[in-house]
Amino acid sequence: MLSMERHKFLFSATRIPGLMRDTVRAPYSHGWPGPSRARHIVVFFRGNLFRMDVISHHGHPHTVDDIAAGLRAVIAAGTAEAAPGTAIGPLTTRARADWAVSRQALRGYHPRNARMLDVIETALFCLCLEETAPKGPLEACQQLLHGDSRNRWFDKALSLICFQDGTAGINVEHSCLDGSVIVHLADALLNQTPAEHSRRSGAKPHSVPAIARIEFMLDAGLRGDVLAAAASFADQAANTATAVLSVEDFGTARAKQLQVSPDAFVQMAFQLAHKRARGLVGATYESVATHQYRHGRTEAMRVVTPEAVRFVATMDDPGAGKKARTTAFRAAARRHVARTYQCRAGRAPEQHLWELQLIQRRCGAALGVPRPPALYCSPAGLRCERTT
Repeated sequence: MLSMERHKFLFSATRIPGLMRDTVRAPYSHGWPGPSRARHIVVFFRGNLFRMDVISHHGHPHTVDDIAAGLRAVIAAGTAEAAPGTAIGPLTTRARADWAVSRQALRGYHPRNARMLDVIETALFCLCLEETAPKGPLEACQQLLHGDSRNRWFDKALSLICFQDGTAGINVEHSCLDGSVIVHLADALLNQTPAEHSRRSGAKPHSVPAIARIEFMLDAGLRGDVLAAAASFADQAANTATAVLSVEDFGTARAKQLQVSPDAFVQMAFQLAHKRARGLVGATYESVATHQYRHGRTEAMRVVTPEAVRFVATMDDPGAGKKARTTAFRAAARRHVARTYQCRAGRAPEQHLWELQLIQRRCGAALGVPRPPALYCSPAGLRCERTT
């Protein structure tokens, strides 16, 4: 059995910037104790934002045909590109404290802005419509990772991004969601036909969904903030190096045939590649889900074990034969799997210790612990902090 706690943050959840600490606006939170009552999503097109209802006033989801008609209406209404400095999505890319200041200024400049932010923050999710089709997996990955910030709201928990040729992907705000939750969502979306979705959700045909443009009142200072944020983010995107490597002749099925954990195989390959590329085995951690615990999220598993180090050394030893290399690899893989089970069972408490360290930094003086315990100042503690 797995805890479903994280699924609460899939819909109508938004990260809110703060000067000292961010918060999450979501259903079931302290100020919003029940399920979401939102009936709308936010659709982006050419930097224009629109509210579109996807659930009727009777409480039934719109059908696929109704939603398609609504999206055509959005595209028709958003034909003109948003004027420079008016698409405020780039503000969500700023340093969090800077974005908090801009958000306060935005809300304070005109009452309309607070209402528009409320529409975005309570929306079930964002749908970002792109006019281009990616030329391949690399370009698709780049667009899903960053894209044009005018056409995104990176604080939204869930954003679906659809390209002109029907290719689609997901951008996720990670503070309250983990990868396994998104995989569950993707499986649910991909393993059913539209007709099955409609039948199971109780969708009923209505008229074209209601749409409304989301517009903000901005002065010169706010428009300047938007333009500066967009330019800075574009520079970051241009300096982000990504590559897609597709291995056609080996995958999960073949690893299992060889009675090797696919994850262990990939992680050992990472260690060997890093050693050969950089000259050393690098400190590495892997996220392991702990969703069998109530409110469980992840543990940080340290991948580099003595067995992994011996495997890398054996592979780079010209005198080591095939049998020695195979033996070293299988030993490292077994140790990796054993560590995975330890983390999954809560017997590798690095994340717990890390959070205690953060609590000491935030509240140590008030709690009577003005200095961190010696553990955190040890070589091992300092090394873990640098790589977490």
